[in-house]
Amino acid sequence: MGGTASSFVVPPTDDTTEAVVIVNSVPSTYVPGESIVIRTPLVPGETPSNSIFTIRGFDPVSRELRITNPGHANSLPVGSLVAKGRTIYLDERWEPSFALIEDNIVEGEIPPGGVAFTGHSGICFTARATVRGNLVTGYALGILSREEVHTPLHPAARGSFVDGNVVVTNDSRVNDAVYTYGIWLRGGGERVHANVIFAPITRKTIGIVLRGDRSFVSGNAVIARELVDNGYGSDQRGVGIGIGNTSQGSRARGNSTSGFDVGIGPAQAHQSPPWYLDSHFSGADVLAVDARGVISE
Repeated sequence: MGGTASSFVVPPTDDTTEAVVIVNSVPSTYVPGESIVIRTPLVPGETPSNSIFTIRGFDPVSRELRITNPGHANSLPVGSLVAKGRTIYLDERWEPSFALIEDNIVEGEIPPGGVAFTGHSGICFTARATVRGNLVTGYALGILSREEVHTPLHPAARGSFVDGNVVVTNDSRVNDAVYTYGIWLRGGGERVHANVIFAPITRKTIGIVLRGDRSFVSGNAVIARELVDNGYGSDQRGVGIGIGNTSQGSRARGNSTSGFDVGIGPAQAHQSPPWYLDSHFSGADVLAVDARGVISE
């Protein structure tokens, strides 16, 4: 929508106390009641954030924008100074882009002397995507739906379809600091069907993890070649299909897992995000199903 031409201090999270910021002269329509995101990027000396505010009023002559803070989790803390020159995005409706990613071979083996950093990813998307028929090997994150930083209330990846891919993860022992994931999805409403994920070892590995609401995961096979009984609450544990704490109301049906500390269940130990389980097939898992948070129908 434009950008900020003055700094301001983040107001209290009561959605009533107003802050005033001058915006630049780019033609834009600020409608009271709509939500905006003022993005603080990752720059030295500042905390990155996707701070969400509510428009309360706008004077087109003075270019003064009045905003309140509804208290979303990823916003900057109350009292933080937001510097001028920050981009403003409208986060009021779903306006996704679209992507088709299919029939690729994506290889990410670490060369001699290289280090597998956390974001070492094969296929990444921030769009409503169909990701189909790909072979991805040797990544810390095989297929990744990235966090939506511009419109976190309406992520563009919502409703994506991830189907028929084969993911061979890297060996989590290569870099002790890196957790390994086959498929990591954040958008919500995704359909994850008939994928095959191979992991060299159970340790610090999750085959499929859902981070958005109301996704549907079905008919997938997740296999760890070497089972290590790390323990349910261990920070080394492996999970075949994990339901993240930020996923509400997701559903699993007819998946199979083998060789994990937990076949299917909450991604974090001892947590209970609400989710549905219709059926599951377990091979050599220590715990086939962690039923914490399962909603009975």
